[in-house]
Amino acid sequence: MYYLKHTAILNEVEQLQQMAKPLQHSQLLKNSLTKQALNRNIKHQLDQWQQDTHLTVNLMDKHGHVLYQSTPTLTINSPEIKPLLQKEKMSYQLRSWNKQEYLFVAFPFKNNGDIIGYGRLALPYKMFSYTIKRTQTLVTLLYLIVTILIVGLSYLLYRERYRPIHTLLPVLKRMIKHPEKKAVIIHESDDLTELYETVNHLLSDMNKTYLAYQSNKYQLQALINDLQIGVIVIENQHVTLINPIVQKWFHLNVPSPASIYVDYFAQSALLPLIQQSLNHKQSLHTELHIAHPHEYIFDVSLHYSDEHQQLIGTIYNITELRQLEMMQEDFVRNISHELKTPTTSIIGFIETLKDGAIEDTEQARQFLDIMENDAHRLQKLIQEIIQLSRNGFELTEKDCIALEPSSIIEHLLQQYQHMIQQKHLHVKLDTQTNQMLETYPYYFEPIIKNLIENAILYNRQNGDIKMTLTQTTHHYHITIEDTGIGIAAHEIDRIFERFYRVDKSRNRYFGGTGLGLSIVKHYTEVLHGKVTVTSQLGIGTKFHLSFPLKQNAG
Repeated sequence: MYYLKHTAILNEVEQLQQMAKPLQHSQLLKNSLTKQALNRNIKHQLDQWQQDTHLTVNLMDKHGHVLYQSTPTLTINSPEIKPLLQKEKMSYQLRSWNKQEYLFVAFPFKNNGDIIGYGRLALPYKMFSYTIKRTQTLVTLLYLIVTILIVGLSYLLYRERYRPIHTLLPVLKRMIKHPEKKAVIIHESDDLTELYETVNHLLSDMNKTYLAYQSNKYQLQALINDLQIGVIVIENQHVTLINPIVQKWFHLNVPSPASIYVDYFAQSALLPLIQQSLNHKQSLHTELHIAHPHEYIFDVSLHYSDEHQQLIGTIYNITELRQLEMMQEDFVRNISHELKTPTTSIIGFIETLKDGAIEDTEQARQFLDIMENDAHRLQKLIQEIIQLSRNGFELTEKDCIALEPSSIIEHLLQQYQHMIQQKHLHVKLDTQTNQMLETYPYYFEPIIKNLIENAILYNRQNGDIKMTLTQTTHHYHITIEDTGIGIAAHEIDRIFERFYRVDKSRNRYFGGTGLGLSIVKHYTEVLHGKVTVTSQLGIGTKFHLSFPLKQNAG
């Protein structure tokens, strides 16, 4: 019923809009609105036009001065006028006036693109409500005809085949009402066996078809709901489908039935793109950047179908992709710089030696020492890049062995003993567990090595290094704490990035590549562990490692 009424109203609105066009394009009316006065001849013509069309006409200039008034009366605050103030081309309202329901259609008068006044047509609702009643009558009549045909056919079957209608009709009704339930007609008459079997076959096919339809519907809905790709469908200006990921990304509420897209996306950055596609009736593909409350980048594709008045949109969150691209660019730039610096130095000193400096034994030895340091630095950089490229896929169960972390730590401390003595560091290893750790030494040792090296390099003279080994039910914990320069709070989240240096000048001085902590994080994750860090500038840094006691290959 609501649909019929709504359709009839829209049809009448369209007719009234067509009838309003001659008034809109009348130069006499435009001149009168500009002068803010109607002459007697125009008023007479409008009176005659009202009698011929049975419509009510109201006119006023752009300032709200009524130039031609009929009942129902018109003011600048009339609900149908307000949309015109927002630059709408037309507006309509179905509302009551003086205890009678009217359909109001308002329209602007324009001169050279500027609004010079407003007009309104009013039609009593009772004058076109017969259309709805007539449609209802036709539907009822059609229903009666179908019913009569069914009853007639049933009567013929009843006379022809011993009242089979009493068997078929209840089953058919149940099938129509509950198509999800399987229905079977049980019969005893041999004369009607073929009929009943055919009906049973049809009922079975209907049931299967309905269940398949429902299953496909639910599967499609579940798929769309679970997609990490945003999906939007707009038909005839109304939102008919939108999946949860779009609502989450753009903070939208669940749309009410047949929501108008302008209202639904009013507070969303998608609205201008949707309006552009619909207004120009063309597809659109662009990137959408949103900076609040977090920075996101979306790839938005809007496909417009003029035939179906439909807009289908797909949205991809490419924020991480763009971040990875930036990281890749940074990596290539940094690796190029890191490789270029030592190679340039080595080539420069070789050219200097070839030009005659090799004859100066003392200077040649200094150059060779520098070249050796640069070559070692280059070798270390290449080794660390190779380490970062490993992902653990080559690991097998035979590579996993039980080892004692304290022994590995003591062995590594021996390798760095010279550096420890140079800085007069106090190193303490606190072993609170004798538990063996089943892991992959090839990945485990570089983790400990890099953390010990950092604790030494960035510690102060006469500083302390404390390493603690503990155990919980399922995890082995290693803590490495120093009293070094520390890390600022805003840099802690970035220290595991490749080539990121907290203090670039100090890092260069100590020969760091900016890859050590990246290796620590990468290898810890390969071993299914976790690394966390806490630090204070000028006080020191504390790294905490946690590994599962039982490892699985890969």
